[in-house]
Amino acid sequence: MTTSLLADDAHTWVGRTQSYQPITVTEADIARYALAIGATDPVYFDGAEARRAGHPAILAPRGFYMVLRFHAENLVALTNLGVDGTPPPFAPPNEATRRMAGASTVSFRGDIYAGQVITLSSTITAIEEKSGRSGPLVIVSYQNDFVDQESTLLVRETYVRLLR
Repeated sequence: MTTSLLADDAHTWVGRTQSYQPITVTEADIARYALAIGATDPVYFDGAEARRAGHPAILAPRGFYMVLRFHAENLVALTNLGVDGTPPPFAPPNEATRRMAGASTVSFRGDIYAGQVITLSSTITAIEEKSGRSGPLVIVSYQNDFVDQESTLLVRETYVRLLR
């Protein structure tokens, strides 16, 4: 007999949204990310070069949204970390002891530039529990939206988290 990992009211979390503190994108953040991934285009480092290429400011490489997702402002105090060293998850009430990343799909709607103020909001879009060979598995789907200070959607990520 398989037991559920989910609390009785877990499905009421579908549609729940958590918003994070706005993050100001800096030239230094973009440069560090570009260097880390080996990107050498001057539009990632030099404002004059970026403007010559038609951008209003230093441009962030496409994957830079992940820097925002894991930005230090979204981290919690050491005393609030779980036994595994991670912050409490934005997830429905459950008895899972392990969390794993699942599928991720990204839609780029606009560019991210130095000086923009980006806000991430994450919405739980679906919760499904399955029974597998090693017991119950919960699949939580999220929609992560990255919007600028003018409420323009720049990046939308659909993301799945697996709970065991």
